[in-house]
This record gives sequence, C-alpha cells and structure tokens, in this order.
Amino acid sequence: MDINQNKSEFMDDIIAFRNEIQKSLESNINTTDIEEYRNEYQGKFSKERFKDYFVKKTTLHIVFKYILIRMSEDLQKIVNPKFSKEGIRNWNEISKNYRKDYHMLYNIASEDIRRTKELGNIFIPCIYDNYIEKLQNSVFIE
Repeated sequence: MDINQNKSEFMDDIIAFRNEIQKSLESNINTTDIEEYRNEYQGKFSKERFKDYFVKKTTLHIVFKYILIRMSEDLQKIVNPKFSKEGIRNWNEISKNYRKDYHMLYNIASEDIRRTKELGNIFIPCIYDNYIEKLQNSVFIE
C-alpha cells in the first residue's frame, strides 16, 4: 500500500494492528516475565496494573517503530522495502522455514534502519524490543 495515497486506510490498518498487538501481548506476557522491571514501581502499582502499562507501552513502541519502518521504506526510500506487498512476497520466496515468522522480518527491518545515519539513533534496542517474539506471527501480515 502506498501510504501517501492511502493515508486513511493506512491509519485504519495501524489501529487494527495496534489492537492485535495489544491482544497478543496481553495473552503472552505474564506478570512474572516483567517482574524485574517492576522493582522501581512496587507499592505504586499492582502487578496487574504494571503489566497493563507495560503491555500498552510495548504495543506503542512496536507500532511506532513499524510506522517509521514503513515510512522509511515507502516514502523516504532509506532502506529496501520489507513490509510492502513486494517485501512480503520476497520474504516468502527467500525463506522456506521462516515464512510465517514475520517478527524476524520486523527485526531485520529495524536493524536495517538502525544502521542508517538518518534514523539510526531512533532504533537503538531497548527492553520493549525483547517482547517482539511474544507476538503471534499474524500481526505483521499486511
């Protein structure tokens, strides 16, 4: 999809994408998985409340990175496309055993952009990147 020509459709897709990511993370992240990050907030938030905030923050992190990836691929042409129809088709052609592992493609796209001088500083790895693998593979399908 050409983002520039289909802005409202892209936004609808992003909202659906966000909802799917959040739903997937809610069911795949346990409070024990994130206990080490909660130390600083003990007494302020319950485990469940902290998990809710953590899932929302991780969801936003993934969505914003995805938007930047798409913009850098489609509009700025900083890197070769990975999540356009052409990019997904190429991924399916070159990968046999990883076809449905779109989180791997997301990681490759993130790393590709991290190595550019234009956006590299934005894509420095952080704790929220550790939870990409917790997503169901279907969330990245265009």
